[in-house]
Amino acid sequence: DVNEQKAAANDVLLKEKVDRMHETKDLWNKIDGLQDDMAPLKTQIRQHEAKILRQTEEIDALEMDAAQLRKDLARANALLKHARGEVEETAKGVEDVHALREELSHAVESSQRSLDDARRRLEATEAQRLEAT
Repeated sequence: DVNEQKAAANDVLLKEKVDRMHETKDLWNKIDGLQDDMAPLKTQIRQHEAKILRQTEEIDALEMDAAQLRKDLARANALLKHARGEVEETAKGVEDVHALREELSHAVESSQRSLDDARRRLEATEAQRLEAT
């Protein structure tokens, strides 16, 4: 009886051990299946990481370009300000030239009148001298 009970208990333990071994084997198979399922996901993750790295490098390059463009814009604005100053100076110079031209024109007209008056006086003096002789 005791031996039968021991044998029965051993059978139960052996059955439980076999069941656990089957469960363990099933779990290992599931783990293998999950690892197989994870392989494409790992590949996708690496591809996305590479894409993110490329995009980060592109962003860095764009930021460098933007910084250079800001420098170029600042330089262009400085040149534009300088050019405006030169245009204003040129415009003032043109105004001065027009004013001088106007003054010169008046001076020429005045000189022409004086010359005409002197010519008339000379002609009158010549005519009087001829009459006197």
